Amino acid sequence: MGMMGTMSEPVTPAAAWLAVEPDAAMRAEIERNIGRPDWVADHFDAPLRFGTAGLRGAIGPGPARMNRVTARLAARALGRVLADDGLAGRGVVVGFDARTGSADYALDSARVLAAAGVPAALIDGAVPTPVLARQLLVRGGAAAVMVTASHNPRTDNGYKVYWADGTQIRPPVDERIEARMAEQLAGADLVADGDLAPRHEVELIATAAAIADYVGAAVRGFEPATDADGAGDADVVYTALCGVGAETLGRAFAVAGLAPPIRVVHQCRPDPAFPGLPFPNPEEPGTLDDATALADERGVDLVLANDPDADRLAVAVRTAGRGAPWRRLTGDELGVLLCDHMI
Repeated sequence: MGMMGTMSEPVTPAAAWLAVEPDAAMRAEIERNIGRPDWVADHFDAPLRFGTAGLRGAIGPGPARMNRVTARLAARALGRVLADDGLAGRGVVVGFDARTGSADYALDSARVLAAAGVPAALIDGAVPTPVLARQLLVRGGAAAVMVTASHNPRTDNGYKVYWADGTQIRPPVDERIEARMAEQLAGADLVADGDLAPRHEVELIATAAAIADYVGAAVRGFEPATDADGAGDADVVYTALCGVGAETLGRAFAVAGLAPPIRVVHQCRPDPAFPGLPFPNPEEPGTLDDATALADERGVDLVLANDPDADRLAVAVRTAGRGAPWRRLTGDELGVLLCDHMI
């Protein structure tokens, strides 16, 4: 819904945003700072750029931050690009992680799409990004949205878009979505609560069913190596880094006939505060310290770690016997191991 001012008193971008901002804390922050040119410039002059990884930035009011209005603009832009290409009827699948605001951004996105005539299906709980991408393929949708900031700090959130083939968007699709967002901002054509479709127009996908489908596809044909004692004791330590990967990985181990991993318990419950993890990226030095310490304690030689949205896996191995240093495998090394397994 566009915000129009009189010819003598045009509505400023900050005032237009304030009029549609659904979050009380965000509205209060705008009201406190709308008279400060430096604050307004920081939050409104340079909107977040939409790239192949979508949007990612600090949570806060205005188009230079992640918030519900920004998510709505992105969803409407995506819907318009799909309509331009004659793909809107195939629908969009929406998922989210456990970060602050993710569930609201996802529901708003689905309701914006539904209001635009794009069938929208929302996974009804936090899931790993690969689970969302799998649902896109299963349902034959035109695109998918994953609300996540991946491994960014807790102050951030983000918005990934996947295309019909289940991969992240590539140029020029990202540029087209960004251009459609810019059109809305230029005309103060922002999405208000009244522009959203009713919730009942959004199809809900059960989280448990989505995870089960993904796990079934992921472990199909897997034959674990077993000794005379069968699965035996767990020989893997796992951390989800306070993200959403633990449930899915645990189910995958069970379906594959593997012993459950030893969990870093305080990091296997989703927690948007990411306590003790200023940068919850498994590739960051020090991020795996709790996991390797637990592995040392339990005499385990292998550590697995997901980033918060569980689309990244880190593997650490002991370089020699018990008490020896740990080494994190590179992405290239993991690729070689996976190729060897598949071949």
